This record gives sequence, C-alpha cells and structure tokens, in this order.
Amino acid sequence: MTNLRREMIHCLRSAFDQAEVPRLARVFLPAWQADPHKDAEFGLVVLDDDSAGFFYVWLGDTQRRIALQRPMTGLIGLPALELANLYLEDDPARRALGLGIVNALSQCYFRCSGRVLDTSRDSIAELRVEQGDHFGMVGYFPPLIRHLRERKVELTVIEKKPELVVREAGFSVTLNPAELRLCNKVLCTGTTLLNDTVDDILSHCAAAERVAIIGPTASCLPEPLFARGCDSVGGTRVIDLKGLSDRLARGERWGPTVEKYVVCRD
Repeated sequence: MTNLRREMIHCLRSAFDQAEVPRLARVFLPAWQADPHKDAEFGLVVLDDDSAGFFYVWLGDTQRRIALQRPMTGLIGLPALELANLYLEDDPARRALGLGIVNALSQCYFRCSGRVLDTSRDSIAELRVEQGDHFGMVGYFPPLIRHLRERKVELTVIEKKPELVVREAGFSVTLNPAELRLCNKVLCTGTTLLNDTVDDILSHCAAAERVAIIGPTASCLPEPLFARGCDSVGGTRVIDLKGLSDRLARGERWGPTVEKYVVCRD
C-alpha cells in the first residue's frame, strides 16, 4: 500500500473531526452489459445525506464483479468514515468500493463546509493545450485521446495492457512510465488512485509544466494530490441523484444528472 491511501483517509478524518459523519445508505452497480468493447463502468455510493461518490467497476472481470457485491452485505447503515477504510485493503474490489466511499465523504465535506466547486472550468482547458505540446496521458481513455489527437499535439499514453501498445507519428502507447519525462503536460485518469501508481507516475513528471488528475474516481479531497505535485484535480459531482440512479439502472449515460468540476492548487 502506498502512503497516498493512508493520507487520503487521514485527510478525511481531519475534515470530519468532531463533525457528524453520514452513514452508508445505498450502493448502485451499473447494469450488466456483455459488450466486449466496453471494459469499464462506474458504480455509485450514496450516503444517508444523499452525498454520492463514484467508484470503478471492471465489467470485463466477472469474478471481480461478484467479489464486489459480497462485501456490501451488512455494510448498509454503518458510519461512512469507518467504511472508508476499505480503501486501504489489498482486495481490488473492496478497495474500489472504499474509494467510492472516500469520494462520497469528500462531496459531503465540500457541501457542508460551504466550499464552492468551480464547474465553469474544463479540466483539459486547465492544461492549456498549445501547439508544440507533448502530452502524456496515464490510462487509455478513448474520448480524451480523440480530443487531444484532434488538437494535433504529440501524445504519449502510459498503459498496463500490452495489447494496446502502438507507436506511430505523433502518437504512442507504451508500458514504460519513464517516457513521461519527455512530456511537458501530463493528464492522469482517476484509476491511478486505485492501482497504487500515483507516486511512481508523478516521479517521472518533475519536469512537466502542468499535471492533472481527472475522472469520476478523482472526486476526492485534493490535498494529498497537490502535495505530490498535481496542479489540478477534476472530479464529478451528482446534482440529480434520482435521475442518475434511474440512468444507472438502465445502463444509460449520466447526462445532465452530474456536473464536472476542477479544483486548482493555485
């Protein structure tokens, strides 16, 4: 386990010091779709104050999906801060659920503390895409890859799946995170918060002008990430819980039920 997960829990405990902590109310899993081209989805944790947080579900792995449902039994009604410790566990499914609880508690804190999340800025725009940039991306996320390639910037993607490796003019997918040292701007998907790669990834980004971590699973308190050199953290908050729950049950896109936001270190 990296220190990041411990620090994230410590950050939450400090945020909720002597404050009433909500309890776990519901856990939503996405509708099962046997789609070979869709290897990932998100579930949703809901607390009893309607704070909600996303977590990552590997739909391509049936055993892991079944394992994810098992630890839910008996957890409903327990204090969310206690259950956030699932994020510290080695089992990937329990850790994913724990990160969802961490994200839900973080959204609760943002709201109760009166913090106003900036939904007017775009997480990609914060990286200031310019001609001559060499972008690094950690995690193969097709929509973002298409967006950056349309901007005609050089792009290097760091992945763990050998079958995705490719190298062509202006675009490469590699298994070697050290290639991030060639990039002046780096974008990490929130999955790095689950696979304990954040510290290793950021160790190769010291020369980068700007570094961002974005995605629904990055909807957490940002201080531990800022302390590691991130310039911005882009998350997702739920603004229509009922509508989102219905969409999740039908396997539909989230649409207007959520908003994206950016928190910047500066």
